[in-house]
Amino acid sequence: MSMKLLGTSFDLHLGGEDLAFPHHEDEIAQSEGAAVQEPGKPFVKYWMHGAHLMVEGKKMSKSLGNFFSLRDLLNQGFSGREIRFLLLQAHYRETFNFTLEGLKQARASLP
Repeated sequence: MSMKLLGTSFDLHLGGEDLAFPHHEDEIAQSEGAAVQEPGKPFVKYWMHGAHLMVEGKKMSKSLGNFFSLRDLLNQGFSGREIRFLLLQAHYRETFNFTLEGLKQARASLP
């Protein structure tokens, strides 16, 4: 799917830390094993694996129903600027606990 949309070699592939092994290792083996990349070009140059997002102290999960879409947050009156400010406070490799209280604090921190 990624090669269909992005080409046989691309710069950046993102995923959760739980996908590094074996999922992404298998993806590399299968994709490069197909030998469709130009000589000397890898399937993907950089792999970035982010830590899990927590919501109100629990791992975010569709099955738990503890997630917010961007539309949900905008409909609750939060701005994209406030949401970005909150999310940029954490490093992508560190677990981040998203809370509505934290979002309210982000709002109060911005001019």
